[in-house]
Amino acid sequence: MMTSSHVRGLLDARPFRPFKLCLTDGTIHSVPQPEFAWVWGSLAYVGQAGGSGSGSRSKVSQIALLHVARVEFEEPKAGG
Repeated sequence: MMTSSHVRGLLDARPFRPFKLCLTDGTIHSVPQPEFAWVWGSLAYVGQAGGSGSGSRSKVSQIALLHVARVEFEEPKAGG
């Protein structure tokens, strides 16, 4: 089971490695930078920036850590 201390460890790691939280229902939430997620109790909140298009909006998803099936690490983007 994913714990809040495990997620905090991922967010506090230096150097930070982008990761994805993969949920039991198949949903995937990407965390490209540590500022995009935070943990409160048994919940994680993951932000997603909206695009520059007129219909794109930023959003925050609330995730029960109980439903995190696995963590996948992403390759850092080149030039960043």
